[in-house]
Amino acid sequence: MLAGPGSGKTSVLISHIQQLIRNGHARPEEILVVTFTRAAAKEMRDRFLKNSGASSTRVTFGTLHGVFYAILRGTKKTLDKRLVAGEEKRRILYTLLDDLGQDTQQRKEQAELLEKEFSQVKKCGDLEHFEPESLDKEQFVQAFTAYNGMLVRENGMDFDDLAPAVHKLLTEDENVRKYWQSRFSFVLVDEFQDIDIEQYELLKLISAPQNNLFLVGDDDQSIYGFRGAAPEVMQRVPVDFPELSKVVLDVNYRCKSRIIDHAGKLIGHNRVRFDKAASPFHREPGTVQGISAGDKKKEWEYLADMIREDIRSGRRAEQIAVLTRTHAGMRGIQLTLWKAGICCDKDAGMQKLSEHFIWKDVLAYLRLAAGTKDRRYYLAVLNRPSRFLRREDFPEATVNWQHCFDALREDPMEEARLRRFQQEIQMLQGLVPLAALYYVRYHLGYEEYLAELAKKQHRDEQELMAVLDILQRLAAGKQSMQDYIHAVEEYVWPVSETGVRVCTMHGSKGLEYDVVYIPDVNEGNIPWHEARTEAAVEEERRLLYVGMTRAREKLCFLWIDDTKGNIVSPSRFLSEAGLIRSEPAYSKDKR
Repeated sequence: MLAGPGSGKTSVLISHIQQLIRNGHARPEEILVVTFTRAAAKEMRDRFLKNSGASSTRVTFGTLHGVFYAILRGTKKTLDKRLVAGEEKRRILYTLLDDLGQDTQQRKEQAELLEKEFSQVKKCGDLEHFEPESLDKEQFVQAFTAYNGMLVRENGMDFDDLAPAVHKLLTEDENVRKYWQSRFSFVLVDEFQDIDIEQYELLKLISAPQNNLFLVGDDDQSIYGFRGAAPEVMQRVPVDFPELSKVVLDVNYRCKSRIIDHAGKLIGHNRVRFDKAASPFHREPGTVQGISAGDKKKEWEYLADMIREDIRSGRRAEQIAVLTRTHAGMRGIQLTLWKAGICCDKDAGMQKLSEHFIWKDVLAYLRLAAGTKDRRYYLAVLNRPSRFLRREDFPEATVNWQHCFDALREDPMEEARLRRFQQEIQMLQGLVPLAALYYVRYHLGYEEYLAELAKKQHRDEQELMAVLDILQRLAAGKQSMQDYIHAVEEYVWPVSETGVRVCTMHGSKGLEYDVVYIPDVNEGNIPWHEARTEAAVEEERRLLYVGMTRAREKLCFLWIDDTKGNIVSPSRFLSEAGLIRSEPAYSKDKR
């Protein structure tokens, strides 16, 4: 069943389960319903129970990983295998990065990227030719080898090991295979476009020989290529099952007609897809806008202005979403909304602002300004900005400057650098909080250091400066350093159950809002600068299509014209969607 955005696919799937039971085609315990997240599986189960008027059911609802793990756990040969996931896996990745001496400024982001790349290597099976982004090639190989060695020693496995292990078990053990084939006579799969080839082969194996498969998905919403998912898998189904019946849910009950029209024009440029077109249930046109906003800072400010106006005109904040291409694109927008007095949704992730490396750096400087001698805080900012100092210059847990200088008598240049650092800290200790922050930011060159870091690591400089701006605001009116430290330590990002949602387009899948803003619709961002193949560009196009079809009534694109004096181009996707010609058709003055 090809089910486009807003077509009511979950309702149809649940009705099909009820029909199978009602018509006597299957007993509840013979039905397996799988999807890709526990939250989605729970939601389907809850809706099924509500629609059935029941408090429990023997229908099995779960995730593919959950089903695969159950198969392994149900076999004595693999009963002792332990699944390594979640916080445990994250701690392992942190340890690997520490062992490699990696900078902890982007610890969480680097660990997430490393986890994603480990998964990619396991799926493609080609470590030799894989080009990582998280580490250089030599370090990546070292980390990957160490990680898998740990799994072997601990008799563990991660999610990427499940499918190969289950496939090996079912193909080699006929008794186990026949048991699971007889256990479920009907297998229903939601979000089928997210499946990878190995998982698909296992589904075929489990559903044989009856082949009672009910597959629900939309190849135009296949956006997890980094996990191995690809629309080509869906294209194989009619070949593998020639007797298949295809049903198309082509009425969109969510989006107004103009949104559907532009989204359809965009996705129509993809070649690898089933030919289909959505028609609107709502005949009202809705609103689709495009805005050329100058530079990044102006774009964010203009975004805040428009959201404030939406709320003033009666829109509920929780029905407004800002969808970004990456996680890195979120924080600067959230900070700008905060400064404009607009609360973000509680799931926006800003409660953890205190974990930002800038927050930690400034807090370390504040503690030094308050007179601490703890070595940890000196090391935290030793070369932020770069002073060409060495960690071994501080050998004691409690810093004694004279001991440090005495140890450097044979190295006068290093001693001179260290004395300058001491003088900087002493100067800091005589300032009130706001002056101290100005001293760190401008006189010591911390802001310039962040600008260089942003350039080197391809990060958003404005986002980094926005974090400094918040710290600067907190300093206003504070007379003692201890009061300022307390304010920084106790700061909690203002969020609300009913705030504006800021998330990535990947994270928005399955959600819907009255109003959707998509910023930074520029070449290099969407499509992503590393999308070099036609298949990669098609996935980027699908990603934007998913973002567009989250909007019920109003959809607005924003793009910038220059960054630090360099001209940047609006995304080709804007032209494909019929929003601009060769030049932006809308501007800040033409809203």
